[in-house]
Amino acid sequence: HVFSLELGEQDPLLGEASQQHGEALAGLQRYDDAVAAFERALTNAIARHDDVGIERAAMGASNCHAWRGMVVESLVPLRRGLEALTSDAPRERALLLGQLGRMRLTPGHLDEAWQFTDEATALAARLGDSVVDAQVRTALSWSQRLCGEYEAASATARRALPAVPPPYRGL
Repeated sequence: HVFSLELGEQDPLLGEASQQHGEALAGLQRYDDAVAAFERALTNAIARHDDVGIERAAMGASNCHAWRGMVVESLVPLRRGLEALTSDAPRERALLLGQLGRMRLTPGHLDEAWQFTDEATALAARLGDSVVDAQVRTALSWSQRLCGEYEAASATARRALPAVPPPYRGL
């Protein structure tokens, strides 16, 4: 028996289901299908002005592109998400800017990438949220490493480590 559930395009359950569908498809390495699910979740979250949903869906779509080396494509959902965030979303803005800075870090776009990273770092510092701080520091460390700043990258990563749950620290 097949069950169906008719949900409106702006129903929060549709957004959550689309995001979880994207996660499942990404886990199966069906990235094109995952991106489509994340894009649907992003559209839903934008229509509802759901900043948390916008961040999660934009990050999911971006990661699916990035895992396949599609760096330019990975920028599109991040920019779309950033444009849609409300002014009351510094946490989500910091997370998306950190990812955008890391993904934009190419020889022709260093200044722009570091502007995104600096803004993310400043937002994270003002928030005082250890999880956001750790994720932004991880993006910063990645960027420092790619720019050959190995000692700074190592120091930044060590400062992010306390926010990583103990079971994952040794991986």
